[in-house]
Amino acid sequence: MKVVFKLIRNRYWLFEFISISVSLKKSPIRYGKSFLYTETDDNDLSYFLIAQIQVIRQAIQDLHAYIERKTAETQKVESKIRVSNLFNHRQIEIHQARA
Repeated sequence: MKVVFKLIRNRYWLFEFISISVSLKKSPIRYGKSFLYTETDDNDLSYFLIAQIQVIRQAIQDLHAYIERKTAETQKVESKIRVSNLFNHRQIEIHQARA
């Protein structure tokens, strides 16, 4: 967790939006094994670091999927607004400027 805060502090701003806790919750056994392997192999952090990198990669993939899903939802709403004739062209422009 300290690593994530350090990344955010050093301007890796995208880390503010990823959730590693979800990835860790999905695979608690892998986390536990990496921790155990580290302790039983002369405190070799390789196991733990590799596991954490996999968690971060998964979290980034989840973020990309979320962004794609939300982008598609926004595009659907925008197209429905244009077709519905509920708003005039100025109101549509204001909505687009905010997005």
